[in-house]
Amino acid sequence: MTQQPHDQFAKQFLEELFIPLDGKVKVNFEIHAERRYVDIYFEPKATTTSTPLFKTLGLLGQMIEHTCLLEPFRSPPTINDVNNCILKLLSVHNKLQTDRSRHDEKPLPQEQLPRLWILATSASEPLLNSYAAQPDLLWGKGVYFLQEPLLTAIVAIDRLPTTPQTLYLRMLGKGSTQQRAIEEFFTLFPQTEPLGKYVLELLAKYRIQLETLEQLTEEEEDLFMNLESVYLKWKEDTRLEGQRVLIEQMLKARFGTLDDILSSLIESLLKLKPEDSSRLLLQASREELVAKLSH
Repeated sequence: MTQQPHDQFAKQFLEELFIPLDGKVKVNFEIHAERRYVDIYFEPKATTTSTPLFKTLGLLGQMIEHTCLLEPFRSPPTINDVNNCILKLLSVHNKLQTDRSRHDEKPLPQEQLPRLWILATSASEPLLNSYAAQPDLLWGKGVYFLQEPLLTAIVAIDRLPTTPQTLYLRMLGKGSTQQRAIEEFFTLFPQTEPLGKYVLELLAKYRIQLETLEQLTEEEEDLFMNLESVYLKWKEDTRLEGQRVLIEQMLKARFGTLDDILSSLIESLLKLKPEDSSRLLLQASREELVAKLSH
């Protein structure tokens, strides 16, 4: 039986996004008994879940505060897809409990077992109804929990409220949902640190990877277009950063040190054409530079 392909972009995005969180990230985590693979298995360190990195991730950060499985779908998951994800979760639970039994340890209580988060760009009402999935006021709109013993929730990304808390999840959506999230990411960019620059590079890198493919699927073309603005901003930021380093080096070479007065001129120099800023840096005295650029 052929399974619907999962969201490769989301898998790579989540894998690399979790690296700075100092937890264990396992991609295509194999469940040996039945040769099944979990898209993302994340095990955080207890000492890091209250750090600014987790808080920056908003709702996604809350989801991964405890060991969990994440299964992203770019196309709406079917009942068969959800069942397969639940089978993976149960296999993981069984493996954990069996391992503890072998070491004469007590079984983990229900609340300490990993939870499954199915990240769907959209989820139909019939699908949610078939599992009696219900929203939870504590988690807000768009997050639907199956019956508690299953420890599973379906996140309908297109139904999430448009708030900073849901930003990183909505960036895993598609079409207008993803595009609006990316635009919002740029608007909130200063507030998304310490992950903002890292995420910008991550998204730009994935866009470059798509560009190398000979032929894109319709889903990949949609993603490619949504990531275009990310790539252009990353390219401009990279160019400016390189130019900034060059200007700092030239100022130090001309004047021996980079004091507060000279540092204050860098932004003005960056606004000039590269050839104009280079000419000033090579020919103007310190006094001339300050007089021309301090305004």
